[in-house]
Amino acid sequence: MAVTACLAIVVVTPFALFASMGRGYLLPIGAAMLLMMVMNLAQILGVAEYFPWAVPVLYAMGDSPLPPISYWSVFLTGLAGICATYFWMKFADQNR
Repeated sequence: MAVTACLAIVVVTPFALFASMGRGYLLPIGAAMLLMMVMNLAQILGVAEYFPWAVPVLYAMGDSPLPPISYWSVFLTGLAGICATYFWMKFADQNR
């Protein structure tokens, strides 16, 4: 359960960027709903192990071991979310 929680925490870091860009909570909620729909579509198409937001769910189900690319996609998504949010906060116009 702890590994699943850590995977979920890492993949939600891009939503901090969405919250910063939208200056509120509606944009990240909309993005989360859109990603849930895309995650279900990826599961139907059979490529969910390559979709970073589906990896925590697949890991929690525990049906079969995930390939290493799944964990790398989660790591790279989290890193991209952290870096993008940092640079948005650093260079965005904060006067509004």
